[in-house]
Amino acid sequence: MKILLKNVEYIVNNVKILDKIDVSIAPEKFTSIVGANGSGKTTLLSLLTSNINPSSGEIITPISEKISYIPQKIQDPPFLKVYEIVLSGMTLLNLDKKYKYKLIDKYLSQCGIRKLYSKYFYDLSEGEKQRVWLAFCLSQSREIIIMDEPLSSIDQASKLEFYELLREIQSLRKTIILVTHDINSAMIFSDEIIQIDDGKIIFSGPVSDYTLKTK
Repeated sequence: MKILLKNVEYIVNNVKILDKIDVSIAPEKFTSIVGANGSGKTTLLSLLTSNINPSSGEIITPISEKISYIPQKIQDPPFLKVYEIVLSGMTLLNLDKKYKYKLIDKYLSQCGIRKLYSKYFYDLSEGEKQRVWLAFCLSQSREIIIMDEPLSSIDQASKLEFYELLREIQSLRKTIILVTHDINSAMIFSDEIIQIDDGKIIFSGPVSDYTLKTK
């Protein structure tokens, strides 16, 4: 199911944060949302996840139970180990306990962090933490994964590895929506790009068209 925004506006204290947003996000694709700080990217994600409602316009999204969302600044869970965080993503799933632990192994292995199984989360590097959150998203068994700036504190080599991992996850018929400042990497790994400037969509479409536009 596509995610559709039709003539959406979001206004706070008479300030227009998003202005006449018309955009669609295709299912089972990797879409990057790019733009400068303050351009409206995080507000757009808040609308997509129904954390806020538009001032006007229409948003057609899957039900929230189909969406895993990791916000930009998420506090480290205190005193939790990696496997416990991934296990917490399965709270609402009616699964046998032994099977849940098999899935924890599977998701940590998919994210390249099986060796961190019993590590405390607060002892991990920033790149490792983001991989744990991605495993957490997988454990929720939802179709859409939305992440807001997960790579802002990660070195370039780790960023590229994380993009490659997201690409692998997307190939499992997941929809990936990623907010990022790294336009160059987004152009390499994404299927679609949405660029926001001052609350307006200035580009939305396949990477091939965006590449031509930016040359």
